[in-house]
Amino acid sequence: MTTLSDFIRGNTDQILAEWETFARGLPLGDSMDIVALRDHAKEMLGVIMTDLSAPQTRKQQVDKAAGRSDAGARRSPTAAQAHGAGRAESGFTVEQMVSEFRALRASVIHLWTLTQKQARADDLQDMIRFNEAIDSRDSRARPAHADRSDDHVDALCARDG
Repeated sequence: MTTLSDFIRGNTDQILAEWETFARGLPLGDSMDIVALRDHAKEMLGVIMTDLSAPQTRKQQVDKAAGRSDAGARRSPTAAQAHGAGRAESGFTVEQMVSEFRALRASVIHLWTLTQKQARADDLQDMIRFNEAIDSRDSRARPAHADRSDDHVDALCARDG
């Protein structure tokens, strides 16, 4: 039986290919190159794998589930924040960007469950932690998307008077 973290590590390219297929179906997605489509997904998956591989106390789990950040103070944006800002710059709506996170979640869980004969208690915990990690990335990307969208609107208003 493969842990979810090990599965992601061994199948990152397949996961990214499924995600790319989904993103290409979005408005504006078909005009983006592969680097732009996969821009921060690989880095986000890496952070998630590291998180899943590390032990987690009950307090850490409760804090993450309640949205109390697992990133700590950072000077540079997270991959999720950079992704959100980049999607806003590319003209993606917040709904389209959020749908990418749903597609990433669905791709990983779908592909992983195809390899599992039965679910163990540890698998269910991995899935809970994975869902929390995707939610965390989403919650970081949304404000970055909104901030960049606001900057774009401000620039248009300044230009057009």
